[in-house]
Amino acid sequence: MKFCKKNCDCSEMSPEERTASAEKLRGRGMGIIVAAVGVFVGLTASLFSSLGAGSAIGIGVGGSFGLFMNGCYQIRASNKMMMSSCAEEEKRDDGVPNAEEPPKDANDDDGGDDGVVVEEP
Repeated sequence: MKFCKKNCDCSEMSPEERTASAEKLRGRGMGIIVAAVGVFVGLTASLFSSLGAGSAIGIGVGGSFGLFMNGCYQIRASNKMMMSSCAEEEKRDDGVPNAEEPPKDANDDDGGDDGVVVEEP
């Protein structure tokens, strides 16, 4: 199986191969995340009566954290594989558009004129 890494050959894969590999990676990542939730619930429930709530939750989170992050990595790798080119892979894509200037809010108290005209009755 090919993974989309820094120096990858994803562009050499056909779109059908890329889609099939990305779907397998996504399914694998979701399965790992479900396993992480199972580890969390199992550890927390089994240790709750003997250690108490705080310790049991802490141990459950600690035990499932690695699995959860691995699942997130697999899903992110599948998203990168679905990109048309791997050249933009070094840039982080959070799905949030980068705005040159944030939109002005009518309720901000910076003292500036936001272009909002308020007419008093």
